[in-house]
Amino acid sequence: MHHIRFYKVMRAPLDMPIAPKVHWGFAVQNIHSAEVLVLHNTPEKNIHLGDLQEFHSGRDWGYEEIPYSDEIYQRFLTAAHNNQRQYDLITNNCQQTYTGIVDGFSWTPVMWLAGIVIVGGIVIYAANRSDGGS
Repeated sequence: MHHIRFYKVMRAPLDMPIAPKVHWGFAVQNIHSAEVLVLHNTPEKNIHLGDLQEFHSGRDWGYEEIPYSDEIYQRFLTAAHNNQRQYDLITNNCQQTYTGIVDGFSWTPVMWLAGIVIVGGIVIYAANRSDGGS
């Protein structure tokens, strides 16, 4: 039995009731003390540890429990200690920080969508060229 639990925490970037929860963090809870620390990445503070209140800042938020694994715990520790990299919306954002910990490689839904659009565009372009453009 492990004494910690992992969570994906998400909050809206704006103080709006219908805003999507696109800001992600990786939360670790000590089950004995109930203390929760959130590792997340922001333009103001880059990758940093904060408490749950600092993470959600009174905005609409939610969470999903993540199954414990030693690999995820090691990636969390590494990310928490290697926090010198500057936030960047495209190459080092909150979703990439979270997925790097959980999946072992950084990605965002926006990256996948962009990839699908690019590949789809190439396929359509190639199909049109092979048909003579008709």
